[in-house]
Amino acid sequence: MRLATGKDELYQTDPRSLENPAYGTLILLSRVIVQLGELSPVTPEDLEALFLTDWQYLQEVYNAINPPESTISTTGEL
Repeated sequence: MRLATGKDELYQTDPRSLENPAYGTLILLSRVIVQLGELSPVTPEDLEALFLTDWQYLQEVYNAINPPESTISTTGEL
């Protein structure tokens, strides 16, 4: 998994995430997961087939690499 970019965060323009906002998480994760086992690239459909515990683990890894906005300084100071 790699760091998310601003472009990755633009999944909200995908028609699937407009119909179902929860699907946006699948799209975002599929964009930042470089390889999953032997799968590369990883698609949202691949992630749909995961067990819930595997899905939760990937979300935890994503949040560890890309901290939620509440923990990021917006002032530009360290």
